Amino acid sequence: MAAQLSGNGADARGDSGGGAGATVARGEGGTAPVLSRHSAVDWVALVLWMGWMHILLFLLLLIALTFPHPLALALLLLLATLSVTPVDVEGPVAKAYRRFIYPVVLRHFPVRVLFRDQSAITFGKPYVVGLEPHSVLPIGLAALMCHPMFVHGYAGATSALFRVPLLRQFWQWVRTAPATRPVLTGLLRRGCTVVIIPGGVQECIFMAPGKEVAFVRSRFGFIRLALEQGVPVVPCFVFGQTTAYHWWKPGGAWYRAVARRMGFAPILFWGMWGSPIPLRTPMTIVFGTPIGGGDPDLNPSEERVVAVHAEYVSALERLFLDYRAQAGYPHMHLDIM
Repeated sequence: MAAQLSGNGADARGDSGGGAGATVARGEGGTAPVLSRHSAVDWVALVLWMGWMHILLFLLLLIALTFPHPLALALLLLLATLSVTPVDVEGPVAKAYRRFIYPVVLRHFPVRVLFRDQSAITFGKPYVVGLEPHSVLPIGLAALMCHPMFVHGYAGATSALFRVPLLRQFWQWVRTAPATRPVLTGLLRRGCTVVIIPGGVQECIFMAPGKEVAFVRSRFGFIRLALEQGVPVVPCFVFGQTTAYHWWKPGGAWYRAVARRMGFAPILFWGMWGSPIPLRTPMTIVFGTPIGGGDPDLNPSEERVVAVHAEYVSALERLFLDYRAQAGYPHMHLDIM
């Protein structure tokens, strides 16, 4: 069953090039649907959605270069305060921000949501959604937050985002939360669905044109979290997200070693006109059937965790194989690591 949020799926393929040892992927290609033209207001919404880092850098430069020293210091202290100020995700500002951003995001791509068995999912009930892949940026999360399944849902993200002023506000306004065990446990106990990307930024190390990467074989934490709280795990795959940006990264063992030591993969990426606004690539988001659930088990056995994890990995692979042609990627390969 499909929920057509905007537009239809289409073929989108990447191509490669660049020097020896490096990898370049260009996100546009294939036959794209006819997309509506953005208004000036739409472009403002897109900049607010994906241009947060550039906005912050512009403000810092503006403060440093144009304001008198005392005023500049006061503004910098204000920004520092914003990095620790609590954010009301249900307040009027957050709701207005979501109303402004979400419709534009859905028109930009467009986005299609499919369910293997929608009757098996109860909207409003908490789930742990294991979403793959991470890609350059997991921009498919914005589309998910618009879906009825996520009326009370949150997406987990690296805690570093929530220590940066403005980024902290923008991300929490779109229902993103630190992907830490205490925070995610608290959300599930409140009856909220949480979306976790098990592979995380580690997947960027192994990205290559013509394939998707799911770094999930050694990731058991999200399964253990679901079992502890007695909520089902829902496998989810996003097609088209990886081709929403051009990107380049060096190759070789040294790069992988540096990325592992840093905890993330340094990668250059760019979207429309070299900006952080993603290309207008159609995305298809597919949900599998819920796995597990039942009574909470605060100390699940290792055997049970491994068994449910194996079921998740198998279901994720089946989702990819069963829906890749329908999503417009019949020859795409999935590398499960």
